[in-house]
Amino acid sequence: MAKPDTYNRISIPKAFRKQLKGGLKLWEDTNNSLRLASIEEFEKVARNIHNHIPERYEDFMKNAVTVDLDTKHRLLIPPKFHITLGINKEKEVIISFIDYGSYIKLENSGK
Repeated sequence: MAKPDTYNRISIPKAFRKQLKGGLKLWEDTNNSLRLASIEEFEKVARNIHNHIPERYEDFMKNAVTVDLDTKHRLLIPPKFHITLGINKEKEVIISFIDYGSYIKLENSGK
């Protein structure tokens, strides 16, 4: 779990960093959560959506954002995803990390 800092960055726990090498994609997932994965994993998911739910493909691609971890292994949560995670100035937020093997799910543990 992690609290966003004043710049809305969260530190990625050491246990999760191994699977997040190279470029990363962040996108909205189900139930007010985000999915963080390598670009390679993102492309697999995108192909699957394109092949099985083509009407959702364009929205899926528009929703995803390319992100990187900084040198301290922090992820800046883009403003477009603040509502999804319940990030606002009035309330403290704790973000949970759930390991799904090929991606990490981020969700507000207080929602």
